[in-house]
Amino acid sequence: MNALQIVIGQRWQEDVRYLYDIRLARPSGASLNPTEFRDVIDLVVDGRNITAHIDEESVFGLISELVRATEELLEDGEKVLVEFPTSPYELVLVPNLDSVLISLYSVDHEHRVYAHNARVGLSYWVQGVTRAAEHVLAELLSIDDRFATNALIRAMGRNVAWLNRQKLAAFEEQAWDSFEISGGTSTPSGLSLHYELMLDSDLQSYRGSIPFDLHALLVKGHIAVEWQEKMSLLSSSYPLLSVMAIAVRVRELLSLVEAGTQRFVCARDSEHLNLEIRAERQWTLSCEGGLDAEVRPNECLETLISVVEMILRDLRESNSKLALNQRFNDLVEEASELRSWFSELSASNTYFETPEEFLRDNAQVRPERKTDEMPTFTWPFESVKALYPREKWRLDGETIQFKGIELVGDKLLIPTSEALEARYVSSGALAWELLECGDSDLVSYSFAADTLVAATQEGTLWLIEPEDGHVRCAVECEPREATSLLLDAASYSDWDRVVIAEMNGAICGVSKTTGRAQWSHDSSHGYMVGVAFDGPLVTTLSSPGFLQAFHPLSGDRLWRVRLGGVADLGPYLHEGRIYALTHDPLTHGLSVHSVYPFTGRTHWMLRVEGALVGPPDFIGNMMIMPIESHGRIQLFGVDLEARTPSVSWSLDLLTAGLDRPTRVVSVEVDGHLCGVVKTDRGELTCFRLQDGEVVWRERVEVESGLLFRNIDMLVVRDSLLTKGDRLEIRALSDGSLLHTIDELSGALDFIMAVDNLDILVGSIGSEENSDELICLALSHFLALVPAD
Repeated sequence: MNALQIVIGQRWQEDVRYLYDIRLARPSGASLNPTEFRDVIDLVVDGRNITAHIDEESVFGLISELVRATEELLEDGEKVLVEFPTSPYELVLVPNLDSVLISLYSVDHEHRVYAHNARVGLSYWVQGVTRAAEHVLAELLSIDDRFATNALIRAMGRNVAWLNRQKLAAFEEQAWDSFEISGGTSTPSGLSLHYELMLDSDLQSYRGSIPFDLHALLVKGHIAVEWQEKMSLLSSSYPLLSVMAIAVRVRELLSLVEAGTQRFVCARDSEHLNLEIRAERQWTLSCEGGLDAEVRPNECLETLISVVEMILRDLRESNSKLALNQRFNDLVEEASELRSWFSELSASNTYFETPEEFLRDNAQVRPERKTDEMPTFTWPFESVKALYPREKWRLDGETIQFKGIELVGDKLLIPTSEALEARYVSSGALAWELLECGDSDLVSYSFAADTLVAATQEGTLWLIEPEDGHVRCAVECEPREATSLLLDAASYSDWDRVVIAEMNGAICGVSKTTGRAQWSHDSSHGYMVGVAFDGPLVTTLSSPGFLQAFHPLSGDRLWRVRLGGVADLGPYLHEGRIYALTHDPLTHGLSVHSVYPFTGRTHWMLRVEGALVGPPDFIGNMMIMPIESHGRIQLFGVDLEARTPSVSWSLDLLTAGLDRPTRVVSVEVDGHLCGVVKTDRGELTCFRLQDGEVVWRERVEVESGLLFRNIDMLVVRDSLLTKGDRLEIRALSDGSLLHTIDELSGALDFIMAVDNLDILVGSIGSEENSDELICLALSHFLALVPAD
């Protein structure tokens, strides 16, 4: 019977000794965490090292988990799953008479199987685990016996002692007869896919006790493809892992089809799928063994999706408890999403074919622009020797919604927990306040240049005069149970129209004077991610990736396309193109879509590995995105004017912590267009936009080492206004500190600069104190005046 040996490297002991030697240099009260010690851990089953591919793991994290799992196995006599603490792997222990069946596989997108039901004698397994645990415990305590007080070490010692006291007995036999099921599908052109599944005891005995049990789904079998009397295997090991690989391949194909890509090659990139697809005029499916099948794109996609659906249906019918398996449910949802996407592409992607005529007839249609004047200052800050900030006014509120503060002419719109207030910027005096509309409390509002749109709790929309707070009228639209938060609104005054978009997916155009609805649409799919108003276009993006364009006056839908994936952010209009960003929930990749605004057709699409952690910035011909990949945050720069756009450069933000980096602000340094970004640990980085080359780096003062909120920076004349533990004014040329404003307290959550130069600062209060909004005037200063 196979034996088990657990071999652990020696480097972790050196790490412990090193940290022990510098104990006195650590802050008082600091302690070592045993789970942080990593090293190579080899699990050798009958001479085969099944963990040879893993560089290192948490020694005490993994060994303590093996001890715990072994104790649970002996007590309950049921399958136990062990998650590796720092690596994407799972070890499964299955009791089988006088043995333990061991399986090891990765839970990343590759789903590699390194061992499946490898048999180890029960006594060998318990002996191997206890010896490994006793060895690392003895080595650790010989270095520093104070580790004996650590909760993990104490629990591990108790569990090992319990295992040593056990008298091992064989597990009860569970009799399950394996049986085969098969199925298949074919196309009119002669392409056939068929499969055989061996439903074993692991699948049949699943009862839902482990929600993320992939082991139960690793049934044996194969998936084969036939074409013109030739046959080849797509999969010869684990059909469900092949189904996962097919789903990834179908998503990739749908993205290429949606982008209008005519020629491409999807090569074999998975050990679970022997399939390459090449596209020219027709699609060619190639498998090892000389099979090349030429089929139409819709036949290929329909066949692949169908075989996925059939296998999942057969497995679900064989064991209804699979409905409790989250990994199985995720795959079912993915298949449903792919089917829906394929149906949308096949039937309802619509494009606008007469943009020239439309532009000629609607050239004058454009929304009213909101005032967005840049703050200025009387004198260059580098010539100012001293600043004397003066508090102009202060507002205390139980809860101030700082993100909703809007500058409207000479007034500030300030949403609080009690009312929507309008206050004069110069004095803070109340101009008007709105407590409710139509006997219902306000829940959100949106400012549309000359009109304020408010939504109430009961589900009614109201149009309000921003100048005096007069309620103009209620919006007469289709009744609804409740309104969601308003997303945005735009006013087209010359045409008596206000267009209102809500997060729940509703968008409507109403009369500015009467509130009567002139047109309305509903996304009908998910929620609305964003809306953009530009010229004679209203562009919306919904969470499932539907991008649509409407005429703001008539409400006519000009075009509608599905981008694929789940929408993250957008739409953004920049330099005559629409940009939207989506992510693939299966591969966790990001896609950037560039679309022609007046036709809906794809300009280009770019795939990026990683997750978007903040909105992109568009500066000149560059698009800058904050991306998290493999545990680090970087800025990616994309040249939008390149013949084939790609990631031109990347910039590591090594100090990025819990919060997103700030938006990139555009500055000019030594004749070069540059960007400046700040991490939540207070590091400022100035870089050239064209190549990402760092120009300078500085740190703002952060006593705790981490900013409470990473508030976006402001550029004022020759300087940068930013927040650390206090407000700082820094030179754009080199990031040097010019001035600080210390007359503030509390956790700063909001900064706005207005006029010449007043600074609005908001801070969140504690349980005892209310929120504060303070207006500071910088009109008193001492400056150096150059001689004539």
